[in-house]
Amino acid sequence: MANKQRGEVDLSHDGKTYTLKFSINALCELEDAMGLRFDEIFSALGERSMSMNELRSMLWGALRDNHPDIEKKVVGEIIEGMGVVKAISLVHEVITSAFPQGD
Repeated sequence: MANKQRGEVDLSHDGKTYTLKFSINALCELEDAMGLRFDEIFSALGERSMSMNELRSMLWGALRDNHPDIEKKVVGEIIEGMGVVKAISLVHEVITSAFPQGD
C-alpha cells in the first residue's frame, strides 16, 4: 500500500497493484531515459502538450523504485487499460506527492 507521506501513489490495473514514486534515483533514471533534465520533463505536464512516449516514460520512471523490472511495453499496456486521461492524472498525483506545496 502506498505511503503518501513518502510520495507514493497506488495504481491498480488488471488485478495487480503497483506503487508509483518519484524518488531521486527514479528521476535520474527518467532523465537518462528521456535525454532531458528534470524541469524539461515536467514542463510537459503544464506548459506544453505531452507525447505518448513522454507519458509512458514518466509512468515507467515512477514505477522503477518499486517495480525495477517493469518494461516500457508493459507500462504502455497499463496506460491502454486505464486510459490516457487517468494515466496523466496519476503522473500529476505522484508529482504532487513527491513535491508537496508548503503552507
